[in-house]
Amino acid sequence: MSCGCSGAPPIKLSDRLRCMNCDLDVEIPLPEATVARAVAGDPASLRAVRAFRKCYVEREAARECPECGDSFESYRYGVSPQRVCERCGIVVPGEGGPDISW
Repeated sequence: MSCGCSGAPPIKLSDRLRCMNCDLDVEIPLPEATVARAVAGDPASLRAVRAFRKCYVEREAARECPECGDSFESYRYGVSPQRVCERCGIVVPGEGGPDISW
């Protein structure tokens, strides 16, 4: 199933491209090889995806961002709890439930 969210919610890069809000697959108009390299962590390909749409790289659960050491902020619009580091573009599983007032 593919994302049907309105607007352009951020993308989560994990084993595939997923919508941060509904957690379903997202298709973007970039070459499949570029997307695959971005998912694998290639910096140039990640920049290409981020030029198209805001995205976060999924990491394992942590209390602080592994890149900068800052605390994570709650991402309140997803169907599952998530926390993000806006500075580094990282998302980790969160605690609590979603804010479904959107």
